[in-house]
Amino acid sequence: MVKFGGHVEAVRTADNRGTELYLVPYNDIKSLISATTNEAHSETHSFEVAWNDALTKSIEDFQAARNKLWNHVFSVVAEKNHPDSFRGTNPGNALRLYVDSVHPDKAQGLLLRMTQIHRAASINSEALRKLVKKHDKKLSDRLSLSLLPLLYASSLYGCQSTIQDGIGLVRELLDINAASDDHNVMFRNDSDAHHAAAVELIFEEHDWLKRLAESIPQHDFLPRL
Repeated sequence: MVKFGGHVEAVRTADNRGTELYLVPYNDIKSLISATTNEAHSETHSFEVAWNDALTKSIEDFQAARNKLWNHVFSVVAEKNHPDSFRGTNPGNALRLYVDSVHPDKAQGLLLRMTQIHRAASINSEALRKLVKKHDKKLSDRLSLSLLPLLYASSLYGCQSTIQDGIGLVRELLDINAASDDHNVMFRNDSDAHHAAAVELIFEEHDWLKRLAESIPQHDFLPRL
């Protein structure tokens, strides 16, 4: 079974390289968890500080990446369409206008970037959840009651579904068969018994992402997005 920390580092050194997207330093924060009783209070404080810092950085990076993405979408839509066509438009229609306005290579570049952003956010939110679970399993100071509400109320967790919906729409507009997705972001199963299946699904998504990246010409807009 692939350990989650190993998976995060594999993504960091391979698929996430060059994306400029933040990934939680999962193994570094996990190392702050101590099973020694007399060190518990000190370790809990260090862990909590590091965890909150990682959450803040994840939220800020996710927000910045989405801002840049949507600014790009609307700048292209505004350049290619009459103002009346996008005045007060919703996200789905903005994506439709974008795909209709650009070469398929450009639209695939947008799809690739959306997938990268969603992947980083998904990994970060799951890393933060798992870290709290590991901490509470070893130490008496339970942090689930104080930290998990911060995670689940954050845009990092709540806005993933919006990006995921956008990915599905762009794939549909490009006539790309989307993989079946039978999980809901609000009802993720955190049972370790399903970890292997989850890792397998992530690797399948990454294989598709690599194929998509390889199909896009190097002169595409993506590096500037």
